[in-house]
Amino acid sequence: MSTPHHTPACASLPAIWALEERIRREASHRFRILDAVKYPRPSLKVTDTVYGIVVAFSSEADYVTYCRVTTEKEA
Repeated sequence: MSTPHHTPACASLPAIWALEERIRREASHRFRILDAVKYPRPSLKVTDTVYGIVVAFSSEADYVTYCRVTTEKEA
């Protein structure tokens, strides 16, 4: 008997655009928007200017988790 495979839900393109607007409004000092990727899965590619790395968020939950984890590391 096999275990059912569950794929994580990814955000829709409108949700990615909303996340892009949120980042522009709330965190433009930290993230530089590079691209809103449409295919194969919608995501938002940004540069984290604090750490100098490129990060892709596939949902608002990814963004919130990333911010929480990196903020904890800074403290």
